Amino acid sequence: MNWHLDNAKIITHKKYINKELIHDQIMISDRHGLYYYLEKPIISLIIYESTYNHDFVGGILEFLDGTKIYPQRGMYILFDSNEVHRVTKILSGTRINYLIKFYQGS
Repeated sequence: MNWHLDNAKIITHKKYINKELIHDQIMISDRHGLYYYLEKPIISLIIYESTYNHDFVGGILEFLDGTKIYPQRGMYILFDSNEVHRVTKILSGTRINYLIKFYQGS
């Protein structure tokens, strides 16, 4: 999975989705913006049910600051949903995890 924020797509400025112009994007450069196609989560939680290099190879969670998480069964990762992150390609095996997103109450 490429670099992303939870529930956000990186879109080119003035991109159309379902033939409608997107106005509520957050500009991140002269040509690109973030568009939240669902509600914007505030906290993300990942619960791992498989172990890196035992159940699967690849699938490392990585943050822009260079932090890399090598999943272990029973590990919990709680992070700000505004943190840009990615998951490297799974090369073999099966990576099992649960993703839970928390939203601001109204």
